[in-house]
Amino acid sequence: MGKREGLVDPLIWSLARDSQGRIVLGSNSNVMRLTDSGIEELVSTRQIPNLAAYEMSYDNRDRLWIGMRSGIALVDQNKVVTPEALGRLSSYQVNVIVPQPDGGAWIGSQDGLFRFDGNEWHKISYAAGTPEAPVRAIHIAANGTLTVGTETGIRRLEGSELRMLAWAKPIE
Repeated sequence: MGKREGLVDPLIWSLARDSQGRIVLGSNSNVMRLTDSGIEELVSTRQIPNLAAYEMSYDNRDRLWIGMRSGIALVDQNKVVTPEALGRLSSYQVNVIVPQPDGGAWIGSQDGLFRFDGNEWHKISYAAGTPEAPVRAIHIAANGTLTVGTETGIRRLEGSELRMLAWAKPIE
């Protein structure tokens, strides 16, 4: 599928699936949904300048979180409704978003790991001796353990700090 089939921008950065099972595509210039009748544009650069939808994820309220080159957008019922509190990350490239049942989210960015509690942002600090690095991946295990992949290795959230895993430390 490309421009001939209706893609405005064929460079696809991210994919997500909505609650009805439809595939949503994130590109440099828009967010599109595949429907039975073709392609439907959900968000464009008219609504969000510098869109570049690097990451997309739906939460349990069927809101679409979009991680971009410059911050985060939130789409609810096909409308961009980004809360003012999300503006704090507008200068960060957002690489990964993991929405949480409480309406918040874990966010991995070029500036590290953040937790949005639904109202405020909290930057997660790195433990002493653990180098800071951009967060590229987040995994939450069934027991609640949060592990992140960074540009320089794996970290795990222990208490309120990210620590390098003992077995993942570089060999000296």
